[in-house]
Amino acid sequence: MYLLPSLPVITFDFWFNIMLILIYIVIYFIFSYKSYCFIESWDFMKNIINNFLGSIKHLDKNVFKLVKLGLTFCFIFCLFSVSILFIYNFIYSTPILFYIGYSLFKSSLMFCITFIICGIGFDKLKKELN
Repeated sequence: MYLLPSLPVITFDFWFNIMLILIYIVIYFIFSYKSYCFIESWDFMKNIINNFLGSIKHLDKNVFKLVKLGLTFCFIFCLFSVSILFIYNFIYSTPILFYIGYSLFKSSLMFCITFIICGIGFDKLKKELN
């Protein structure tokens, strides 16, 4: 009897990581090309999101450059962590790879949010001092 070679199984974790990468890429391109979309529905959420995007849109040039560089670093960090998780997806014998990749992925998302929030805060402090 002829046996087919076993192919690696693509699990839910793999597709979940791919989805998170795509979300990360969308966030990166929003900051890269300044293509801001304003939401037209849900009054409460509309005000919050429009204020947030407006504060990003009116960032100082140097602060925006710093936030953009930080997001680039976080994006590369995220790709590295997802590559570790991708390797774990095909090599099940070393669970330490999962913990390393998962920790690095959480750290890269936290760094991304920190760069955005600290950039907005630093810009507001800079504007208040002037």
